[in-house]
Amino acid sequence: MDTLSIILATNNIHKKQEIQHAFHTAVLSPKDLGILDFDPIESGETFEQNAMIKAQALHHILQTHANVPPHYVVIADDSGLCVEALHGAPGIFSARYAHMKQGNKQHGNASDKDNRNALIFALQQHGVWGSKAFFQCSIAYIIQHTQLQTNTQGIASGQCHGIVAIKELGRHGFGYDSMFYRDFNATQIACLDFSLHANDAMSNLDSLQHSLATLSLAQKTSISHRGQAIAKLQTLLNIDNTHA
Repeated sequence: MDTLSIILATNNIHKKQEIQHAFHTAVLSPKDLGILDFDPIESGETFEQNAMIKAQALHHILQTHANVPPHYVVIADDSGLCVEALHGAPGIFSARYAHMKQGNKQHGNASDKDNRNALIFALQQHGVWGSKAFFQCSIAYIIQHTQLQTNTQGIASGQCHGIVAIKELGRHGFGYDSMFYRDFNATQIACLDFSLHANDAMSNLDSLQHSLATLSLAQKTSISHRGQAIAKLQTLLNIDNTHA
């Protein structure tokens, strides 16, 4: 059988970098294949639905596209941050949260900085310096069996739990990474008073030193929501990429 090529249904260079690092192999994007206008409407109500929408959209294009590898898997990542104090927001709207807060529901993705600022403002409006939160990543996959003219599809998901805070730290990563911390274990988090007016609010903020944005790519992948989803996907696809 021909080598299974991986085609990622996004033009987000950060996601491509993390997925290539985890698979230890080159990953193709729509732009790499000359598809310059790939921007499907994410109309789903869950991460899983939006991931599959993107995977199916690219898979459909590839059916009539020139120079497509003979044996490939289309994968699409949909991920976001779910904050308990905000009743699960930004959730599936994580990439466009700043626009959503401004009432611009038809706009595309906002900048990472604008999204973080919108989240900080939302937490402050709720009178908290932080909250329990988790990142979720759902990766849809469609394996194209060209010779059999059939395909197989499914979903692999992962979560990373911690807290989100109004403090930003670190220069690595992207999105909300600089606001997401794992300095406290689950038992400690359960005892935290997240009120901005709590006596220990400033000391708790000062103690936060390990955001996802302080980690190297390898360290982040070993614990992140995306790293967990990719590990499950590797098992599902029967791919051994433990060696670079």
